[in-house]
Amino acid sequence: MNPASNQEFIHVKRKRGKSATLNFRHNVDSSESLRSLGLNSNSKLQDTFCLTNDDIIKKLKVAQSHLEVSGFFSHFQGLVAKALQALDPLRSPNSPKILKIVCLGLGSFSDCIIARYQLALLTLLQTKLEIGSVELFDPIFSDQENAVLEELGFHVLTINEEGRRCVENDLLTLFYLPHCSHQLTNNLLFANWNIEKLKNCVIISNSFANIHNSVPPRILSQSLSFISRAGDICEEFEVKNCFEYSDIFNDTSIHVFSKLNAFHQMNDFWLDCSPPVYLDSDFVKSSCIEDIKPNQL
Repeated sequence: MNPASNQEFIHVKRKRGKSATLNFRHNVDSSESLRSLGLNSNSKLQDTFCLTNDDIIKKLKVAQSHLEVSGFFSHFQGLVAKALQALDPLRSPNSPKILKIVCLGLGSFSDCIIARYQLALLTLLQTKLEIGSVELFDPIFSDQENAVLEELGFHVLTINEEGRRCVENDLLTLFYLPHCSHQLTNNLLFANWNIEKLKNCVIISNSFANIHNSVPPRILSQSLSFISRAGDICEEFEVKNCFEYSDIFNDTSIHVFSKLNAFHQMNDFWLDCSPPVYLDSDFVKSSCIEDIKPNQL
């Protein structure tokens, strides 16, 4: 949820001498749905500091059970199936399926209810799609949260790639970036900016179309060019925000790159892949987590 190529991430000096730091999380608005639970998007559970690993896993399982029987999850499963069919119109039970999940910027799921439900969705997807490999990274994860994820059978990445995680070995990979910053998503696209990698990408994140329509054209062209161009080659499936709590899965879409063939011969489209450069003024910060300090990245 909240807030991860060998080329280095570029930091740009501000006029006052400070450098831009990549934020993992996008803005998440509080709502009446969370306040009805006695929480808002800045809330932390009162018993956070005395929770055991078992306590955290129990709370996650409660969220899983709640989510699994919801109309939202039924809708979401159908949308994933529809997206995969668009990716491969000839898909059959014997065709390649999603073999790996990479989750970036989930946030502190032990004390943030939004992150916990987003992790619950990830675990349900792993089970329903029978996906063996799940990798996660967020610099905000505590040592205890890392231990819980390992106990759940997931692999916690130790190197902050700032979103530049590549598809490996032609495995169809689901990248899950719930409410992450636009820059993190843009870095993911940059790292996979060729036909062979993108055809093996499924990205669940904030809507590319909404980013394109809401971000000023100057920032789109200068700092988010990969998101801007991705709209030409991907098909977007909007997730209906019908879950009981409206702050958790809002502005979420499933993106598959089903229009690559039309751009196969357009060399300029693919060769224009300079590393992204970001300014502090371009960043959006989450209201669900505290600022990430540079030494956490």
